[in-house]
Amino acid sequence: MDWDTTINLGGFGNSAQMEWQTVKSWKSFTNFFDEAVHIDAVTYCESPELLLELFDQEGSTLETMDVLIGDKDAYQSAVDDATVARRLERYYEEDKLTVRLKNRKVVHSKLYRIVAADETVTLIAGSANLSYNSWTNQTNSVVVFNTEVGTQLDQQFKQWIEHHREEYADTIFMEDLAAELEDLDDEEEVE
Repeated sequence: MDWDTTINLGGFGNSAQMEWQTVKSWKSFTNFFDEAVHIDAVTYCESPELLLELFDQEGSTLETMDVLIGDKDAYQSAVDDATVARRLERYYEEDKLTVRLKNRKVVHSKLYRIVAADETVTLIAGSANLSYNSWTNQTNSVVVFNTEVGTQLDQQFKQWIEHHREEYADTIFMEDLAAELEDLDDEEEVE
């Protein structure tokens, strides 16, 4: 069944392509990210490796990602491998990855703003997480809007993400650790 249509949302100016999708696998979800150069996200994530996979996929054009993680404790405890921690810290130091940690309640929103090099933008809201559990045990539904950077729809969606950041995130993951590591000379201490 074809679930896509072109709509003109009242008050948002330009028309946008809209579709409903059922995503049943990690690959079917990450297809949305294939052409991304930048991603803004608010998501429940307890699998830091999945963020790294978005950068490391073959042919990835992803340059930067800014993600608010809905459950700080689950995310932090999942970074239990020194190699993963180093890679996260390196991406942070290179200004490629910003991981914002929630400050009070668990944030269960799932919002994705995916910008491509040609200035098209894919906006996704729905149930899809960036956690291994959601791709082994669940089917997810999302609504997807395709528009261009700077349209009213894009600006409103960016404001929605920014509202989540302002209300629910006050800590940048790796910020303190990166500063501490910079001050260390001994490799054993760094480890």
